[in-house]
Amino acid sequence: MLAWCERLPAGRGFHLRLSRLTEPLPLQGDDAQALQAAQAAVINRAMQQLILQCPQQYLWATTATRGRAARTRLRRHEVWPAHVLLGLLWLLHWLPLWLQAALGGALGRVLYTVARERRRISARNVQLCLPELSAQQRRTLLREHFRWLGRSAVERALLWYAPPERLRRLIHVEGDVTLAERSERP
Repeated sequence: MLAWCERLPAGRGFHLRLSRLTEPLPLQGDDAQALQAAQAAVINRAMQQLILQCPQQYLWATTATRGRAARTRLRRHEVWPAHVLLGLLWLLHWLPLWLQAALGGALGRVLYTVARERRRISARNVQLCLPELSAQQRRTLLREHFRWLGRSAVERALLWYAPPERLRRLIHVEGDVTLAERSERP
């Protein structure tokens, strides 16, 4: 099952979309590594189709990890900024969604300007994944992406702290909601 959530313009809510894979997932093979690669290829193709439905909301600013987790121990005096940020997010969840969307869009415009390294990584990822776009189309996509990224950061507060009743009013689910319950496989 595939699931993706689209943020609606102007803070009107969210559409959670559920669907089946468009091609069958290979379940058998002689070589476990080859089978895993074939399964990953099917999932990657399906993800590519989802991303193309709403590319500005995809997280283009990520980098591939090299399998090394950061091994740092935080001291008490290094943790307080995280507590301040969580407190700010808790306060933001009380705002109406349209205002959260506007604040998030503004944050995204600031991020596009100041986060040069993330912008460079995003530009490279878009260039590699969507080579058919012109340079101007890629710049436009990146600006939109950072607006949606800022909005995502601000709206995270709503998803973390809002009561379930408020979320039910804001999230519209589309697709085969009971697919997972009826499936024989996980």
